[in-house]
Amino acid sequence: FTIAPSISTKTGIYTFEIVKALTKELKPDVVILIDSLSCKKVNNLLKTFQINTVGLTPGCEIGNKQPTIDKHTLSVPVLSIGCPTVINLKDINREFQEDKVLTLKDIDIAVKKCADIIAFSLNKVIHSNLTSNEIIFLTKK
Repeated sequence: FTIAPSISTKTGIYTFEIVKALTKELKPDVVILIDSLSCKKVNNLLKTFQINTVGLTPGCEIGNKQPTIDKHTLSVPVLSIGCPTVINLKDINREFQEDKVLTLKDIDIAVKKCADIIAFSLNKVIHSNLTSNEIIFLTKK
C-alpha cells in the first residue's frame, strides 16, 4: 500500500496526520517513509541516500517543521529513506541571510532516477528470491 500525501501547504494536512491515521487503521508490520531531504553541500544533491530507523521530521530543514514520524509516534517500526533534492542558499553563500531553497533545473528527471533506485533496492530486499533482471522486468512500465 502506498500513498503520496503531497505537501501540507497544498492539502492543509500534515503528512504525520495521514500516516498516523493509516497506520492506526491498517496496522502494518512496518512503515516505510520516502521523502526528499535538504543537504548542506552542493555535491550531495541527488547523489546520496539516507536510510535510517529513527524516522523523520518532514519540512524541518526548509522552515516547515511538522511532527516527527517515528516508531514512538506510530507504535510500529519505521524505515526512512531519503535523497537530498534541495539546498538552502545560505549553505552555499554564507553572506546570504534570507532562507531560499534551491534545486536543480531538471529536478523531475533526477527525482525519477532516485525513485527508480529506491524502488529497485526495496524490491531486492523484500523479494530476495528474485534476480535483478526479474525485478527490472516486473517493474517496467
